[in-house]
Amino acid sequence: MFFYIDESGNTGLNLNDNSQPYLYYGVLSSPIDLDSSELPELLDIRKILSVKRIHANEIGHEKLSKTYKLFIKLIKKYKLKFDLYKIKKRDYILISFFDQLFDQGLNPAVPWNWYWTPLRYPLLFAVSSLFDDELVVKAWNARITRDQSESNKILKEIIKVLLVKVQNYPDMRAKEIIDNALSWAFFNIESIHYRVSGGKNMVMQISPNLIGFQSVIFGISERSKLEQSGVDKVIVDQQEQFNSAQKWLTSIYQKTNDESRRSQNLPEFNILRIGPGLPEFDLREMFKVPIECVSGYKSNGLEIVDVFLWLFKRCNEGKEISKELSKILDILIKDGIGDEISISALYFRWSRWFDLLPELSEYSEEHLKKVKECKDKNDADIKKIMSALKLRVRTQR
Repeated sequence: MFFYIDESGNTGLNLNDNSQPYLYYGVLSSPIDLDSSELPELLDIRKILSVKRIHANEIGHEKLSKTYKLFIKLIKKYKLKFDLYKIKKRDYILISFFDQLFDQGLNPAVPWNWYWTPLRYPLLFAVSSLFDDELVVKAWNARITRDQSESNKILKEIIKVLLVKVQNYPDMRAKEIIDNALSWAFFNIESIHYRVSGGKNMVMQISPNLIGFQSVIFGISERSKLEQSGVDKVIVDQQEQFNSAQKWLTSIYQKTNDESRRSQNLPEFNILRIGPGLPEFDLREMFKVPIECVSGYKSNGLEIVDVFLWLFKRCNEGKEISKELSKILDILIKDGIGDEISISALYFRWSRWFDLLPELSEYSEEHLKKVKECKDKNDADIKKIMSALKLRVRTQR
């Protein structure tokens, strides 16, 4: 299969641009190489629109509507599939904040089971509810500033506000965990490593553009599996800011499969796991071809995916779409896959998961006993940590 990837809503590291709240990735796939020859339907579309290359945003939905039948013919003739991945930038900042301050590997005041299991999601929802827009802006500025002392200062200001707000949180257990975690972070600010160090390239690696591209990588493997076809080529729209990082990320995942690790005498590593009950990815299904960065002016596939992505973006933003163009969306949605990184998407996904959990009575007494022992030990460790922290604070006073 051949894949063509375009993005929209890119604001670089400026994630607080209210005019572009989402970052989108569109992935077009076909069993044939759309760039290997001229496509007569595409030539006819250009002729009707009187353009050399189609840029949907410049043409507009009224003119584009005149060509909808030809686009539908393209989809059916070349068996095109379109997959959509999007990130809500504001929520990405909140998730990034949570994953730094509440990472149990960095912050020992966080119970193990409240970060490394799906319990992390109710905790994330609780933490995110404490933020207003001003705190969100500060959280991102503290993350990307090159000044460590400035980052620590801003982060401490955020924590102070959150410690006040959390006192009114209705769930007592969540309130306790958040209070403990934030208090420990405040007095151990350097241990959190909140600011991204290592220069501009490292900052780019935590941008939503790269996180979204990770979803694209996994999505290509999923689409390949669904179609029961290998990946022949992956074409990405050429741009200076993130192409190098996209190539780097792809190569990282391609090098983690067993075959490449064996050649380096490294332990086998088939499944990428985060924690019990959390999403996982089979690295053996990772495609092997390197991604190619090509100008949109030289790729039929990128020209088509630009149109489809523009339509979905307009739909998501509640903008006008003609009945004719809606027919294109209806066809693409039918077979499309995708993912969204946002608080609401996580809530939808994991609230259903919690609803399907078995009753405790379905577990053996031995299993429940072991779980209780682990929990009791973790709680006792945290109690010692917080007691030591309180003693330290009193001593400093």
